[in-house]
Amino acid sequence: MSAFSQLSGIFEGKGPDITAAQAASPDVMLPPFQDTELLQTIAKKLADNAAALPFKVQAIPIHSVDLNTDGLLYGGAGTCPNATNWYKQRTNDDNAQNAFTTLDSTTKYLNKLGFNIQQMYDYFPLGDALFADHMANKVLNKDIVYGTQYYNDIVFAHQWFVNYVYGGADISLQAFSYTLVNQLLDWFDGKANNTNPLNFIMLACHDTTLLRLLGLFVITHPACLAKNRASQANGEKELPYPNCLYPTYASQILLEFYNPEGVEPYIKFIYNSKTINICGDKDTCSLTDFRNLALKGVGLTPNQLTDLCNLPNTDPNTGEIIKILLVTTVILVVIMLGLFASYVCLRKRMASTRGQDEYNRLSADDATRRA
Repeated sequence: MSAFSQLSGIFEGKGPDITAAQAASPDVMLPPFQDTELLQTIAKKLADNAAALPFKVQAIPIHSVDLNTDGLLYGGAGTCPNATNWYKQRTNDDNAQNAFTTLDSTTKYLNKLGFNIQQMYDYFPLGDALFADHMANKVLNKDIVYGTQYYNDIVFAHQWFVNYVYGGADISLQAFSYTLVNQLLDWFDGKANNTNPLNFIMLACHDTTLLRLLGLFVITHPACLAKNRASQANGEKELPYPNCLYPTYASQILLEFYNPEGVEPYIKFIYNSKTINICGDKDTCSLTDFRNLALKGVGLTPNQLTDLCNLPNTDPNTGEIIKILLVTTVILVVIMLGLFASYVCLRKRMASTRGQDEYNRLSADDATRRA
């Protein structure tokens, strides 16, 4: 649904018009409407000049992958087995316990209401449901009022926990953002040297993926979320970290790439319609500076990522090395077999020659004795 909402915003009003008669034709509606019963339903509901899709959305192909093979956007336990251990360790470690103690009054209030809040993890599903219900104009609990400190604390706890445990911090942030960063740099390099034909790339993902980029460039991370929450609880009007905002529904990061003639390519980092100065006080970042900043944040080589995530060796040179070793081994075996065969043949030839010489000598001796 998040992908659909983004498509609606981008392509609204640009989809093709079709008539009810055309809607009954599988060719017009491909893909995926080939079901006869579904087509009949669509034909009945659509009037002349109706849009093919809601809000006249122009359908474009979407490539989806299984979580266990998605190292680009998901980057969790599916592609980094050690992530499961990191999740378990962080769920109730010292940092999580310290964050939990700052919510003592809210925890006591919720437990009086019948909730069972014993650790930071317990805020995770509660905060998710509370915020989702508010966005859907629903009320999870009449005693938890939107905008109150109790409400704000619950939402903060959920956001802090997701950021700290799943979004990535420290080594998990490095591991989870490795593939994404390198793919972004590959796309930018391709545009810079005119080998990348794509002018627009959209990646639909979850808040945890955005948190990795935000954390990598030190925009949103658990520490600044906690300081902003404390400031808010103290009634301060100005947040100490105004850009440190959790990526809630419909959040987006835009990386705009510019390649003007005669000037080094540069990038703009835009988070929820606000340009963020990731390279000092400038609102743009040269491709070189962006690369250095991103790779410094990742701070891992392919071999280090392999060791950190407990992966099979993924060094791209490993396959070539193995091929060379196999080919070399085969060649050596063939040479050795050839030498062995030659040796056997030579031995046989030598044995045959010695036998013939011995026969000739004996024949000569016999002839001499007869004479």
